[in-house]
Amino acid sequence: MESFGMANFIYIISTSEQGNGFSGLSTWHKVLAVLYVLHYVNRALITPLFLAPSMSPIHIEIFFFAILFHYLASSTFASWLLGYKTVLATAGTPEAPGAMYDTTIATAPKLTGYMAYVPYIGLAIFLVGMYGNIQSENTLFELRKEEAHRRQKKQDDSAAVRSNGKSIYDKVYVLPPAEGYFSSILFPHYALEWIEWTGFVIIALSVTTLNVASVTAESAASTGVVQLAPFYAPVAKFFMSTCGLPLPFPVLLICVNIMTTTAVRARWGRTWYIEHFGEKAVGGRGAFVPYCKWL
Repeated sequence: MESFGMANFIYIISTSEQGNGFSGLSTWHKVLAVLYVLHYVNRALITPLFLAPSMSPIHIEIFFFAILFHYLASSTFASWLLGYKTVLATAGTPEAPGAMYDTTIATAPKLTGYMAYVPYIGLAIFLVGMYGNIQSENTLFELRKEEAHRRQKKQDDSAAVRSNGKSIYDKVYVLPPAEGYFSSILFPHYALEWIEWTGFVIIALSVTTLNVASVTAESAASTGVVQLAPFYAPVAKFFMSTCGLPLPFPVLLICVNIMTTTAVRARWGRTWYIEHFGEKAVGGRGAFVPYCKWL
């Protein structure tokens, strides 16, 4: 599923003439593009094809919705990165018009003072999160492989290595022991992926230009405006008006969507572990928050 978004992103970046395409981007814009592709090369190709012992089946409607999400996310991110007009507007009234935020990357801002170090900090956070994400997933994969081989040895009939054409790893699930990455949470690969995307957002914050203006009927009519959902408006106001920071909206959307969907999956996963292995075996480990049984 992720491969559709990655391929779409690469196509837009490599074929667009906006701002001379990829070659016209600044160094940190290129870093963002490379990190995005690197993440999905691991998620869409390396992990499922070479590392994961088996993949769980997925409902067809979820498959198509996931493709749609990754297509839209990759399109908006690529367009934003290339500098296509991105204007966000908060709701307002004739007496109190909302604010319009131009988050377009026209040119890379010159980073001065402490801001010069921000993208490096973001890059370090991204790489730490990605490394931990890969390592924790590989730990889980190895545990599943060990359990599959242990079960295989118990089979009296050597023909049982493959049953109905299925891999010996099919539907082999284990509860990770409470050690290492799994000492306090059950889904560290999700939590570490959040850290990875947080670093990505930090890099994006340091390369986005900022322009704040009032919404008028004329400006709204002449410019394509993205109307922010009510729960995003306070975030935009806090970042851009209160703190004077830019809001890399497409990047933030990707990060928020990944966090919310994986949080739900982790919460359901903890419930599944309890049902199959028992509360005592799970212990006080949280789904993605250390020692928090609710999260």
